[in-house]
Amino acid sequence: AFEELVAGYTAASSQISVSFYDPMAEPYRAREYDITNAYGTVILESEGARQRLETELDESALTNAVLRLTSGASHLICFSKDHGEASPEDAYEPTGLAVATDKLTGQGYEIELVSLISDGGVSVDCDALVIARPQVELLPLEWEAIAKFVRDGGAVLWLLQALMADNTAGDLARYGVTVGNDILLEDNPEARLMGLDPSFVLITP
Repeated sequence: AFEELVAGYTAASSQISVSFYDPMAEPYRAREYDITNAYGTVILESEGARQRLETELDESALTNAVLRLTSGASHLICFSKDHGEASPEDAYEPTGLAVATDKLTGQGYEIELVSLISDGGVSVDCDALVIARPQVELLPLEWEAIAKFVRDGGAVLWLLQALMADNTAGDLARYGVTVGNDILLEDNPEARLMGLDPSFVLITP
């Protein structure tokens, strides 16, 4: 299906060339491009820049990757720190986000840790701010810094843990988001067969 899709791109532009490789037959290429996905990986390269597709290989994903590759524009995702957040650099702890951020950097995004206090708010260079599982409350001045970032057109992704930082979660009401102080229990029989307790949420396609 991907061969048929990409044939339309090569037919439309002589600027695009496509090669297919079997990572089992050519393991050196698999190492060069860090190929670990058993379902196929697409690497786009142009003048030293690189984009990577692993999960979505449809027309929309491919076109967006080509645009990012050729536009020369960079996109910065900022992760807040100072509140016990999950680290975008941690590849060892179960709560670490390094696997996710590796995927983002592989698609051309830049990752940066920011302090809402010492940095004086959220930088205008940030395309999006991620606040990942804060363990302690943000200060009111940090809430206002985030609110200003949103008013100025910034995007924020909140990842919250139940029973943690209740006041911070409550501040989301100003955006029309009501956060309940609840715990989600999993009633999936597959999870029970795997020996997982009800507090472990099993996400399946």
